[in-house]
Amino acid sequence: MNQTMWTALIGFLSASVAGVLAIWKMNVAKTVSADKDFITMYNELMKSNNRLIEQNAELTAELQKAHASIEGLTARIKELEDKLQNEY
Repeated sequence: MNQTMWTALIGFLSASVAGVLAIWKMNVAKTVSADKDFITMYNELMKSNNRLIEQNAELTAELQKAHASIEGLTARIKELEDKLQNEY
């Protein structure tokens, strides 16, 4: 093969390698972007989960207060019923 053929072959291979590297770089960029999007979404979900945990704790405390109040009212009703029975 003469020098022109070698030059053309090397030029073709160089262009092919450059094309493959460009495609690879583009795919890596897409992967990195997707990873960033995933991490952002994951962090948002974790924040939301933490807010739900806090709300759950608050609601549990309110429920415990309501339960204690109901127990107190039930005891008071029982006392009043017993008092009524003793009067009649």
